[in-house]
Amino acid sequence: MNNREKRKMEKELGLLKVKKSMSLKEWSDEVGRNIEYGKSKHESMVELRRLQEQEFQDKMSALQISYIVEDLTSKGMNLIEAQEKAKELYRKQLQK
Repeated sequence: MNNREKRKMEKELGLLKVKKSMSLKEWSDEVGRNIEYGKSKHESMVELRRLQEQEFQDKMSALQISYIVEDLTSKGMNLIEAQEKAKELYRKQLQK
């Protein structure tokens, strides 16, 4: 958005009148509050994204382990032993 479009939007929303009626101190306080709100919102969004990525990684790990278990059980190993062996194999894959 260029300056002309921004100014037009501010005029349509009535922001120019509000800005002109504020003293410099009021305006700077409002800008400071907006900046603090933006920083806190950004931090919460970053944390949410980190949790989503961690959940995705957990699901992928569980899926890979289940594939290994399925492969081991098809080769004749019982389920409990296959699960333990699959966890060990997956840990070794991660360490590589």
